[in-house]
Amino acid sequence: MVAQFNFSGVTLAFPRKGKGDPYHILKEANASLKVEKGQVLGLLGESGSGKSSLLKLLAGELSSNKGSLEPDGVNEHDIILLPQGGVILEHLSIRENLQLFSKLSATKSRYKKDKLDRAIEILGISEIEQDKEKRVDQLSGGERQRVSLARVLSIDPKIVLLDEPCAAIGGIQRQQFLTLLKRSCIEAGYGAIIASHDWRDHQLVASDIVFVRQTRGEGLSSLQAMPISEFELRPQHMESIPYTTYDPVNWLLARRANGDTFDALLGEQKLCQITLPGLGGEDLVRVACGPFEYGNTKNVVDNDRLLRIGHSGCYEFFQIEQELVICKPSRGRSTKELSLPSALTVFSIEDGRMLSKL
Repeated sequence: MVAQFNFSGVTLAFPRKGKGDPYHILKEANASLKVEKGQVLGLLGESGSGKSSLLKLLAGELSSNKGSLEPDGVNEHDIILLPQGGVILEHLSIRENLQLFSKLSATKSRYKKDKLDRAIEILGISEIEQDKEKRVDQLSGGERQRVSLARVLSIDPKIVLLDEPCAAIGGIQRQQFLTLLKRSCIEAGYGAIIASHDWRDHQLVASDIVFVRQTRGEGLSSLQAMPISEFELRPQHMESIPYTTYDPVNWLLARRANGDTFDALLGEQKLCQITLPGLGGEDLVRVACGPFEYGNTKNVVDNDRLLRIGHSGCYEFFQIEQELVICKPSRGRSTKELSLPSALTVFSIEDGRMLSKL
């Protein structure tokens, strides 16, 4: 283990504009987050859910309003936060940017040239560093991030915190940077925590995931890390579903009709009956499924239940009452009814926790 962050009754809150209760990120939260050498721990959540604030709290740049956060195995100098977009000083050359920590009084004593040289090699920026004609403003987004990370590694941190490191990187450069990040964790011997709202980033590098669920200022009472494969196969909360599926998601209400048979509802309209075993006393649940299939758009519209509101190259969009319905054409089948996908995930109406996956 490189580090363990122990949260004990931690409250982190910010004042809202105008009057009202503070906006809480954490509220009397208890947790224990471990980061191993060579491991990447992912923070997943939508924009505004508190991922950046959590990183700043771990880095000591923010203080909690209440409770204590005690790092075990590291001190404040062992933890480095790399902000979104990295940090490149435009008035310095690429080489001067890489060697910056050898000049600053706060970091000079911890700077190790051999660590920087090794990071430059691992991150594949030797040619960039040696190109005297290349200017800082000519660096791509991926190159800027690699230069920023190499500089961080020159002071031999135990934990590196990365805030949306791929926000300005796309395509193959995104994959390349994340792959090199993972390699540097293993070969340079540090642990990393990466905050990203993009599930694909975590799939490439993270071994465990913490889902930072948007609570709209109510505050999380705990932070739970779980293996990324388990999170994908058995999402613990309905709000995590849109992150782990590549198709859009339809949400149904399902009301128990008899035994394990439920009526699947769009608004108050009955769509079909489905079998949902093992739900105990739950008589009304929320069901997530992929796009419905249909055989003919005209037949669906003539059903007088759905209002067609648009389409893309892949999907048709309908509305029933206030519900958005996402469909895709069925191949080799013609039907007037919508066909329910076989993959269903069932959640509690009361608190959003997962009840079953079929």
